[in-house]
Amino acid sequence: MWRSQSSLPDQRKASTINTKGMKTPTQYLITIAVSALLASVLNLAAVFILQQFGLIATADTDMKNLPYGFAVAFNLVLALMSFPVFFNLTPRVKANVFSSAASFFLLPLLAMLSLSLAMEEDGWSAALFCLPYFIILLVFFIRSRRDIHQASRQPGQR
Repeated sequence: MWRSQSSLPDQRKASTINTKGMKTPTQYLITIAVSALLASVLNLAAVFILQQFGLIATADTDMKNLPYGFAVAFNLVLALMSFPVFFNLTPRVKANVFSSAASFFLLPLLAMLSLSLAMEEDGWSAALFCLPYFIILLVFFIRSRRDIHQASRQPGQR
């Protein structure tokens, strides 16, 4: 009826072993924020360079700085579409590589495709604006999968 006191530490130890290597919601929020920030900086630098060479926004109008707004807006949309990454906190999604990849990339890919198709003439530029975000997100995904793999290994294995 009553649990012995000696079994309680074993249960606590087992629960801490299972959660080792798991990310917290705060860490996933930081991942999304860092991805969006780094991608925005890369996109803003690319827009600046393209403007300096006269490849975009060459007209002398009030809309000359509009590509900067588009670059940041694309990354904000992608960051908002990355919130399904929190599904990686559930063991079912975390255990399956395909489900984990879908939680990282599916909605941002759909957002990129819809933005590219909505821009009839410059669909490739929309895809190029989204590319830095996907590269950074891919790095975080690979690192996350490596951490999950290392946490699931037995202590004696390499």
